[in-house]
Amino acid sequence: DSGQISIRRRFSHGLFFRVNYTYAKSLDSQSGANYAGGGGYSMFQNVLNPSAEYGLSDFDIRHNFTATAVYRTSSRFYFLRDWQASGNLLAYSGQPFTPKVSGNQDLGQATRPNQVCNGTLSNPTIHQWFNPDCFVVPPSGTFGNAGRNILEGPGSVTLNLAVGRTFALPGDFGRFEFRLEGFNALNHPSFGYPSATIGSSKTAGVISSTNGNQREVQISGRYSF
Repeated sequence: DSGQISIRRRFSHGLFFRVNYTYAKSLDSQSGANYAGGGGYSMFQNVLNPSAEYGLSDFDIRHNFTATAVYRTSSRFYFLRDWQASGNLLAYSGQPFTPKVSGNQDLGQATRPNQVCNGTLSNPTIHQWFNPDCFVVPPSGTFGNAGRNILEGPGSVTLNLAVGRTFALPGDFGRFEFRLEGFNALNHPSFGYPSATIGSSKTAGVISSTNGNQREVQISGRYSF
């Protein structure tokens, strides 16, 4: 299921913006069958009970927001007009992941833990993204009752900015384009999945990796004739 809202507007004084928001939810029992975040395993926990795998798709992203704005200056002064500033904001919620048990519980394959409470925290941090005490190792030879993809990983927010202008050189000597760009301008980290292994691991719920790039700034110039 999904729904989308899109707004686009252009103003006569040089401003243009576009905003898009998508709400979606995807459920299945197959995508990355029981793939548990950054590690996981690619098989059903119990092949005799495939319905136990029904849950959020690995690629499920509940909220996805993008906004783009462009402004072009106008002025009677040559060096102040025709500059173009733009910004692009990308924000989306995290994708789901599955807690897992270290070892195979004498079942020949990886299994999920037993869930004794919700596990989701209202204010998660990279030091404790979910409550590992809500998941316990099931008795040997039994399958855990925790569902597939019941926890959600970190989302991401990225802002890219740019400013530039193309100058027409006098005497029909071509054009020179100047551009200054900042990628992930706020240097906002995009965190990876937390450790999701219950049992022997002491780092369950801890995030120790990031995705994407840190802030990057570049200046470019191009001469064309």
